[in-house]
Amino acid sequence: MKRINLFFLALTVTVLLLFANWFVRERMNTIIKEDKLVDAEFLDKGGTPPLVSFTTVALGGFRGLIADILWLRLIALQDEGKYFEMVQLADWVQKLQPKFAGVSAYLGWNMAYNISVTCKRPEDRWRWIHRGIETLRSAIAMSPNDPELYKELGWIYQHKMGNVMDDAQRYYKYEMARDLLFLYGTRYPDWQTLADAPVTEAGFLEMYPATPESKFWETLRKAGYEDLLSISQTFRLKGQLPENLRKDLPEKDAAALDAFLRAKWMRERYILDPKEIVEINKEFGDLDWLIPETMALYWAYLGIKHSPKEENVDCDRMIVQSLTVSFTNGRILLPNNQASMNFILVPNPAVAPSLKKKIQSVFKSSYNTKSFRDGYGNFLKDAIVILFSYGRQKEAYEYYEEYCKEYSKKKPTEAEFLPFVLAEWEEDLRDGGYKQGNQQITALITRACELLAYGDREASAAHLALAKRAYDNYCANFTEDRLKLPSFSEMKRSITLNIMENFPDLAARLKAELESQEEDASGAAAPAGTVTTGKN
Repeated sequence: MKRINLFFLALTVTVLLLFANWFVRERMNTIIKEDKLVDAEFLDKGGTPPLVSFTTVALGGFRGLIADILWLRLIALQDEGKYFEMVQLADWVQKLQPKFAGVSAYLGWNMAYNISVTCKRPEDRWRWIHRGIETLRSAIAMSPNDPELYKELGWIYQHKMGNVMDDAQRYYKYEMARDLLFLYGTRYPDWQTLADAPVTEAGFLEMYPATPESKFWETLRKAGYEDLLSISQTFRLKGQLPENLRKDLPEKDAAALDAFLRAKWMRERYILDPKEIVEINKEFGDLDWLIPETMALYWAYLGIKHSPKEENVDCDRMIVQSLTVSFTNGRILLPNNQASMNFILVPNPAVAPSLKKKIQSVFKSSYNTKSFRDGYGNFLKDAIVILFSYGRQKEAYEYYEEYCKEYSKKKPTEAEFLPFVLAEWEEDLRDGGYKQGNQQITALITRACELLAYGDREASAAHLALAKRAYDNYCANFTEDRLKLPSFSEMKRSITLNIMENFPDLAARLKAELESQEEDASGAAAPAGTVTTGKN
């Protein structure tokens, strides 16, 4: 009798436990879906890589235990300074626990910082930084809803590559520009066209069905490509469509295929979404997508999107900091739009309104604090000088009016405006750091070119003399290799050519004035206070 009672008791307990287990499991599934702990979009793309799937099934619940043991060993190796040994262990932990963002962030940071600085050659340093970036990109592909990963990746771009603390920082910027130029296929991509391209192969096949009578697919097959995978592989090797396809396909079809393959490549290999880029450009201005700060802003922007309630203080600050640098040094000038170590960073005045708005929105709760007021005042002064230097006098004067209202007891007047700008120039020449000095020199040379294009040779020569003075002052104060600028003549040449290439309304007039200067020189060396292209 007792045995029967015990049996029914055990059976009842078992049923209750099974029911409780079912209830808990359903609740856990609900939480997972609501908090996006498992990414449906990621699973739809094919789920985890085969090796990760194998370890998950083969090791089962022991995965966590093994990962913990390896993690403890990682910490010990970190304390011992054995960074290279850490790489393999961290890679194993990443495969055992692919959703553990901490190890990916740790591994990426370790490669970009600790390991890279042990190398002397810039090429070797860049290789480790690039590996760190790749690690974080892979982690984001596995865990696209973890804001911490976006923040960590943005930090590498902003601090390690965008800053000037590393001796090889110019080489990093060069390699980044070279890599992205190959990806984009052109200096200034049509982001809207890339954003409008089909996201999936199925979407592309709706536009170009693979039917026997399709002339599009007939052309591809004649060129030796049976499907989109085969043409995609060739496209990524060459960075463009094969020449025979570009020649044989109608221009419209070639452009559609190029946009689809390039956008797909950006999303899969670089985790860059053209639609997000279009959205960011609309919000913050026309950014230069070859510089580290823009990439930092991109990842911080996505980090906010994937944060609870779309709020993330760290990412907000990163956006403000990246926008600030994008304003003062946010365009990269490349000789003939080709990657080169002789690049020059110049201001991007288009960013000023969005930077102003962002600063006010991020720090609105502390608007009256001294730190905010000092920082905002410095921004207004920088905006006045940069906008004035780039020919935007009306906008510069509007910032001057606001500065006088908020920080000066003087009433803004046009008579006091120019002396105010000149005084700020002088202060920047005395106290400016690397980025300020570079920005000041390029701004003055640009202004000299603009004045020359309008026929004011005297004012142009005066601005160029100020630029040379700023350049000499900078060279006297910053002698380290990592802080060196190209020669003054190379800076003049690059900036002049950039204006002629990108500002067609000025190009013809500037070219005419340059030719006139050369004729006046009658074959002699150009005077020191003249703008030249540097071609001779």
